[in-house]
Amino acid sequence: MVRFFAGTLDGVRCGSADFVDRAYASGAPMGAEIGPVAGDASPHFAVLAAKDPGTAAHPGTDLQRVQIVKGWVTTDGQTHEQVYDVAGDAHNGAGVDPMTCKPKGRGAAELCTVWTDPQFDRTQRAFYYVRLLENPTCRWSTRVCKAAGVDPFADDCAAQASAAGDSFANCCLNKTNDPSVDPLVQERAWTSPVWFRPEAIGSVDGGVHFGARPDMDRLSLTIGIGGLPGGVDLQSAPLSLAVTDDDDIYRLTLPAGALMQSGDATHWVLSPTADPSAPETLTIDLQPNGEALLTLDTGERDLSAADRVDHMVEVALNIGSYQSTQTRLWRARTGSLLTSAQ
Repeated sequence: MVRFFAGTLDGVRCGSADFVDRAYASGAPMGAEIGPVAGDASPHFAVLAAKDPGTAAHPGTDLQRVQIVKGWVTTDGQTHEQVYDVAGDAHNGAGVDPMTCKPKGRGAAELCTVWTDPQFDRTQRAFYYVRLLENPTCRWSTRVCKAAGVDPFADDCAAQASAAGDSFANCCLNKTNDPSVDPLVQERAWTSPVWFRPEAIGSVDGGVHFGARPDMDRLSLTIGIGGLPGGVDLQSAPLSLAVTDDDDIYRLTLPAGALMQSGDATHWVLSPTADPSAPETLTIDLQPNGEALLTLDTGERDLSAADRVDHMVEVALNIGSYQSTQTRLWRARTGSLLTSAQ
């Protein structure tokens, strides 16, 4: 079993009973995307892995190490990959008894770490995924060969294979330095990636406040955006926002021209001609560092589709060609459903 999260990961500590709960609240699980969450600094990446317990007759194999694999593309179009050992020990001395294939040496029943990227670049898209390696074990084909009396470890393997029959000739290919048939393997698991995009949603603060009647509910959000692409013109770009769990909690669609400048080119508000169903307040403030801040207040409306329990909520934002999605654990409080920042 392996869990993988990325984000601010506030309060996430190895050994804590609430590791997973806090990670869901302040981070993105594997398969999700994140934007800037710590300014120019690296997000935190949390890994919690446990060995397969197996059975009494066939116990699982100890873990050797956890790796985080990072991939990115530079401005010249070249792809790159870097592998980091972040927990465990690649040189723990574990192996197998060549006579019996029984494990030798020790590994870990559980590995955990909270890690930051030492080469993080705030301006660069990247993906990160976890690779989890067990201690070495005999390859399945090694066990089949040994059961037939052909030992891939033995110096006279070829003679044994000849006696066993033509179908066992491949048992000894490792003796010809063919790495594809090494008698030992390291079984592994790997996660879906977490995708970092400099322009993506970095934070969502706020939540649903339930009224005395369903039509008196209110959604208030402040969304931190990593940056809008240069080609996005807020005056001519349509905007859509969806807040969903297993149902639509709130969905907004604004046509081009629904936003207008107010005061200067950095502050945008809803046009007075916007549709009456538009929210009570929607502003976009462009920051000097290229980031943007979207503030939304729906006013009173029926938001009873929001489940009143702790659960995952997705916020999807589209502005012209800009698209980003954030999925986080929202927490139920008395009369409210709030993001983890609240």
